[in-house]
Amino acid sequence: MQVRLTARCNGPWEIHSVRIISGDIPTGIFFDGVEFSGTPRNAGSSFIQAKVMGPVCNGIVYEDKVVWLTFDIVGDGRRF
Repeated sequence: MQVRLTARCNGPWEIHSVRIISGDIPTGIFFDGVEFSGTPRNAGSSFIQAKVMGPVCNGIVYEDKVVWLTFDIVGDGRRF
């Protein structure tokens, strides 16, 4: 799995980085400051509060945003 945050923007979108404020990333998933990737090890849901630093939409820099991220991992645990 590979996931990068997206936003509603009518032009180019980018962020400086994302900082995890609270919560735990599911086992097997790694975070490099911008992108989540890896292979989850267990089914279940995880909630993470994160701060999006330096969001830019269509050339306009916005204030940092605090967001909640949800990981819903489904599947047969025997295959993880």
